[in-house]
Amino acid sequence: MITEMCQCGCERTSNECMNKEVSNYMFFGNLKTMKRLIDELIQMDPTKVDSILNDGHNWAIDHIATSVDDIQEVHNFLMNGMDTKTEGGPFAEGDIFIKTFESFINETKKIDQDKDGDNDFIDAKIAQYIAGGMTREEAIKKARKFNKK
Repeated sequence: MITEMCQCGCERTSNECMNKEVSNYMFFGNLKTMKRLIDELIQMDPTKVDSILNDGHNWAIDHIATSVDDIQEVHNFLMNGMDTKTEGGPFAEGDIFIKTFESFINETKKIDQDKDGDNDFIDAKIAQYIAGGMTREEAIKKARKFNKK
């Protein structure tokens, strides 16, 4: 009898899956896979990785930047959404409503937050950071990390 490894990332056989009692087992499996891969990336020689990234592989920097934004959004949603009976619903902290990144994109479509002559992803991030309590200067500095080199 051939036993298949579980696809959720729990590193057990499909019959012994640790996550089979939850319907979104792949969510947890993907988290475990991301953690494992991140741990491996962190162990790499920063000088060598930096050299590779500087050799025309800015796409990798962009992927990490957008991934961390996505992870933060899911984290905040789940942390705030554990008690959905609060006044603001799943995006509330107490009585303070927390907007999703998509809502900032929709609200800032015509606002050039950093006054650089365009309206782009950076402008939406600046608006999100300001709404989170940062000063405009701090928000601009942090959001510019998303600029393509």
